[in-house]
Amino acid sequence: MSVPVAEPSRAPKAKGCLSSLMTLVVSIVLALLIAEALVYALYRDRVVLYPRYVTDVWHGDFHIRGNVPGARYRHKSIDGTWDFRINENGFRNDVDFEYEKPRGTHRILVLGDSFTIGYEVEQDETYSSVLERYLRREGLEVQVLNAGMSGSSTAEELVFFEHEGVKYEPDIVIIGFYWNDLEDNLKANLFRLEDDQLETNAIEYVPAIKIRNRLQAIPLYGWLSQRSYLHNYLNNVATGYFKTAMLRQNIADLQSKTGLESEDVETYKTELGRALVSRVTSVAHASGAKVILLDIASWDLKPSFPWRGDVDAGEIADVYVDTARLLSEYESLAALRVPNGHGHWAPLSHLVAGMELGRITSELLGRTTDAP
Repeated sequence: MSVPVAEPSRAPKAKGCLSSLMTLVVSIVLALLIAEALVYALYRDRVVLYPRYVTDVWHGDFHIRGNVPGARYRHKSIDGTWDFRINENGFRNDVDFEYEKPRGTHRILVLGDSFTIGYEVEQDETYSSVLERYLRREGLEVQVLNAGMSGSSTAEELVFFEHEGVKYEPDIVIIGFYWNDLEDNLKANLFRLEDDQLETNAIEYVPAIKIRNRLQAIPLYGWLSQRSYLHNYLNNVATGYFKTAMLRQNIADLQSKTGLESEDVETYKTELGRALVSRVTSVAHASGAKVILLDIASWDLKPSFPWRGDVDAGEIADVYVDTARLLSEYESLAALRVPNGHGHWAPLSHLVAGMELGRITSELLGRTTDAP
């Protein structure tokens, strides 16, 4: 008679695996918490918690970036915390807009990058908001649409305006121009100059958007992007690396196709920027709108726009606004830029720019016939 042999119990082995897994999880969490604490202690005055809620949008055949419609988020740095509310049009406005302009109302469409959307200021402190309040105080029925997007290039602004912005029937278009737009146009690579003519080079610019869309669908990712210094430090490092790599590759491709020498790249990107602004103006004029070029001054209060003479001559915009001149009156009297973070305009600079735009636009609108 055979005696049955008992199988060894699997319970101790299972418990051992579970214990190892729990130890691994706890170790990872502790390591992340320590790394978070170190980044906060060493870099909290430099690391910014500025999640960029952008997604992919289609404008005609072009597939580019746009603000996430209906997004609600906050930015935080050592300088403060700011709430962002994006409407269903993808604008930093508290109301939504139909394409058809209300009867008796003037519309102003504002294009630009993070300065325009208003990084490091509250919703009602952007120069677009100041402009709207100024004009309403003057008795004008007006809507100012803040279509700014962080990192936007003039190339993307042209695509948006030509295919989408004109549908809002603006009376005036404001282009907020900052010096890095020239470089961003090369990164976007949507247009090129060929025999001094602006030509379409590509119809898609959605860098890392698919990854970003998937991550933003995860609630934990959104929570971390607004609160974790470690997350933002790593994200900023990775973003900077890929931006630099993309720019270098695009410049190399440009030189390969055109035979352009390295010393001529600066001239090329300047002329490309000029052509893009000119195209925005041509599209605006064709729809009956005026164009204001808002030159967003550099850190050292110098103009960003390299073709002021052409603007004064009416060749690529109707009015040029030199914020370097405007803001120099307040230099050393008050903060013109938020001191840390990314150094965007402080509320005072938005106020000064918004009031100057108000004076100009009220005059331009006064010269036109009444809105239909």
